Amino acid sequence: MNEIKTRYGTFIPYSGEAELRKKNKEPVTYHENGEIASIYFEEIRKVNTPLGEIDAEYLTFYPDGTLKRIFPSYGQISGYWTEEDEYSIAPEAEIALCGRTFRVHPLCIAFYPSGKVKSFTIWNRDTVTVDTKYGEVETNFGFDLREDGKLKSIEPVFGTKLETEKGVIYPFDTDNYRLSAENNSLVFDEEGDIVSVKTLRTGLRVSTGAGIINIRACKAQDPLTGFERLFPLNINIIGELVEVTCLDKIKESFPVDKVQFI
Repeated sequence: MNEIKTRYGTFIPYSGEAELRKKNKEPVTYHENGEIASIYFEEIRKVNTPLGEIDAEYLTFYPDGTLKRIFPSYGQISGYWTEEDEYSIAPEAEIALCGRTFRVHPLCIAFYPSGKVKSFTIWNRDTVTVDTKYGEVETNFGFDLREDGKLKSIEPVFGTKLETEKGVIYPFDTDNYRLSAENNSLVFDEEGDIVSVKTLRTGLRVSTGAGIINIRACKAQDPLTGFERLFPLNINIIGELVEVTCLDKIKESFPVDKVQFI
C-alpha cells in the first residue's frame, strides 16, 4: 500500500487494477519540480479543503503544492457505466458561496493558488441560484468567481430572462461543451454589470445614420451533422462600444447608446 502525504491529508492512490468505472489514468502524476500534480484515489474519501471537508476521488495541485481542482467522483462514463450510475454514487456536499449555502452534488471545484474558489461545477441534475444586479439567476451547470469572491460568469438554465436598461436578455449557449463552469455565457464586470452574453433569442436593434438595422443569431451548417442550424450571437460590451460576433464571421462594433436588445 502506497500512501501519499499532502497538506490536505494522506491518501492512498488507485492501484491501477482493471475496474468497470475507473478511468485509464495514472494514479499519481508529478510536476517537473517534483511536486505532486494529481492523485487518483483508490476510493472516494474525505479531503480537507479551503471550503471544509469534502468527499473526493481525484485531486489536482499547483506546482507549489496547493490544491487546484477537486473531483468528488471521477468515473469513466461508458456503455457499461452510465451518467445515472455515476450520479448515484456522487457525493453530496454543503457549500457556502456567493452569500448562499448550496447542498448539491459537485462535479468539480477549482481553486486559485490562494485557496479562494475559482469555479463551481455541478451535476446537471442539480440546480443552484445566485443573486445578481438583475435578479436571481438559476444554473444547472455552475459558475466561476473572481478571487475576491464576486461572481464572474454563470451558465444560466434554458429560459432565463433578465431585464436590463437596454432591454431583455435571454442568455444561453447551445455550444457549451466545456467540462468546467468557467468562461460562461453570461459574464459580469467587477461591479456586477453584464459585459458579455451568448444568446440565440436576443438580438440587437441598432440606430445608424442610414436607419435601423437588426442583428440576430446566425444560421450556418453544423460541422458535426451537416444540417443548417442557429449559432449563438456573442454580445460584448467594451467600454462605450458593443461588439457583436457570430461564428467569428461577423464582427461589428456600435456605440452603446445606439443599441437596444430585442
